[in-house]
Amino acid sequence: MIFFKNLFSNQNDVKLKDEFFSGIVNYLTCAYIAVINPLILAEANIPESDVFLATCITIGCMCFFIGFRTNLPIIIGPTSAINTYFLAGIVGNLGLSWQEGLSATFISGIIIILLSQLNLRKKINLAIPQPLTDAIIFGIGLFLLIISLKISGVFLIANEISFDLINLITFSTAVIISLIMEKLKVPGNSVIGIFVATVIYQIFSNTHIPNLVTIPNGFKQSLFAINLTNFFHAKNLAATFAITVIVLLDSNASLNTIINRLDKNKNISCSKPFEGIGVATVLGSLLGTSSSGVFLESLSGVNAGGKTGISTLVTGILFFLTLFLSPLIHLIPNSATAAILFLISISIISHYSFFKSLNISDLIPVIITIIIIPIQFSIADGIGSGIMSYSIIHALKRYWVKFNPYLVFMNVLFLFFFITKYIIAIGFFD
Repeated sequence: MIFFKNLFSNQNDVKLKDEFFSGIVNYLTCAYIAVINPLILAEANIPESDVFLATCITIGCMCFFIGFRTNLPIIIGPTSAINTYFLAGIVGNLGLSWQEGLSATFISGIIIILLSQLNLRKKINLAIPQPLTDAIIFGIGLFLLIISLKISGVFLIANEISFDLINLITFSTAVIISLIMEKLKVPGNSVIGIFVATVIYQIFSNTHIPNLVTIPNGFKQSLFAINLTNFFHAKNLAATFAITVIVLLDSNASLNTIINRLDKNKNISCSKPFEGIGVATVLGSLLGTSSSGVFLESLSGVNAGGKTGISTLVTGILFFLTLFLSPLIHLIPNSATAAILFLISISIISHYSFFKSLNISDLIPVIITIIIIPIQFSIADGIGSGIMSYSIIHALKRYWVKFNPYLVFMNVLFLFFFITKYIIAIGFFD
């Protein structure tokens, strides 16, 4: 009963009409993930249908958890930055199986829950200088940009001017329609862009269209597929560390932005939302999807008038109803979903123009962070390189006395991370 008390207490200025509309807007803005997540993780060999179910169930459950637990209009679930890192960094770069990747995700979720309870999350994030935090988000934007172009199917041959015409048309249509809808302030602009592009793709490809509504068939392989047998292997430990750091930093930036938009004069605790991120990550790993984070798209619901968890509950109900639309993932082409990922990356990058205001001591680690993330195809490598280079430069300038002990702790952890990666690369554990 305490959950219901939290939900409806002290809400004299709340209008139910605004909350319901906000929940619908949030759903329309975040619904693309139900399509993109299965297509991305299918590249890691997790069955698309399993990821679709895992994504919708995880977000639906967490909307109820967050709605009752925090009474905030915040959507939590698998995000584009994290699922692309699962594919490119965990399965691709570290060479783990998707089952081992889910195991690392599971342990990472437990660590995040513990950090939220001990309030260490806030101290770790405060230890990272703001220029590096901005650089990390900027680098993630570049990372998503490259991933979106890679999975679009537009470019067929590396280093040659060659492209697939149908995918190019689909990709361009999704981008243009989404931008037009955004300019017109139409809710769910990305969903509309995907829909129009998919229709055009189906016309060109002449594909048979199945029934769009169906009863979920259940999980094929991913349910409880985690394998903790080799968890203490160096690769698994490195993956767990990388996932945890990325989730903490990515979600911290998004969460602070949303809370500041909700009420700049109100001191809202982040511990419960971060507890939700940990719970969502554990739940998602057991069902068959990558780590969860905060959807920055939740801002659309806030702008539509959402102030409480009622909005979040409405979004959760709609995600549960989405479970009956699983045939959609087989109709929507990669080029359409890649276009939305492309727009998300552009949106992230366009928010940062901080280079001119930085001194040389901050600029060097910022540039290192931004460059390393896309070049190494690893967000964790970029974060670690940025933090360590920042610390070395400031130590040489005798600023070490100002170092936060948690920043020193992060340096030690990333040193361990890079040594472990090197040992893995030379095949020491093979």
